[in-house]
Amino acid sequence: ISPAPAASPIPAVSSAPSRPPALDVDAPVETGARPAPVPADFEALARLVEDRGDSMLWSNFLLYVHPVRYAPGHLEFRPAAYAPTTLAADLIRGLQAWTGERWMVILSGEPGEPTVQERRDAAVAAVIAEAEASPVVQAVLAAFPGAKIAGVRDLAAECAAERAAGAAADGGSPDADADADTGIDMDDMDPMDLTDVAAGDADDTEED
Repeated sequence: ISPAPAASPIPAVSSAPSRPPALDVDAPVETGARPAPVPADFEALARLVEDRGDSMLWSNFLLYVHPVRYAPGHLEFRPAAYAPTTLAADLIRGLQAWTGERWMVILSGEPGEPTVQERRDAAVAAVIAEAEASPVVQAVLAAFPGAKIAGVRDLAAECAAERAAGAAADGGSPDADADADTGIDMDDMDPMDLTDVAAGDADDTEED
């Protein structure tokens, strides 16, 4: 009777969870574009992805990246549910192409911080809550039962941005553009004159 063959050794299996490996992807630097500085923090990283990335990459970053740790050239994040499996590799390719530097991206199982979209939603909710606490807004809502605040806009900031953009396009100052449009020197005009002008416009409308 021949002896039984010796059993093959069983490889040891570690029960400790293994950390997902860091991805290392070679990506060429964008040609014809000046390399962007390496973002100093996660907020700057988000702005870079929004400015340089395509709509799909930005959308995935916006919705699915829960940042765990960030340092220049190093991103560790937890992908949210339904995140594409290529998200980390896509980020590496984009970041290396935009900055000309090598990047390390690590997938983490830690909860991480809210995504960019969750942060924006929370900020909007806080502004709406503050608006709802205003007595004026409460009076309007009471006068129209069932009405809700759909959004809050900073009209002053929007107008200032539009005037600055118009001035930059025309090569002048916002005040100069306003004076040129009306044909009136606003600096020399008396406030009472403005009242008279408004009243005169109203009278002309009634006569028409």
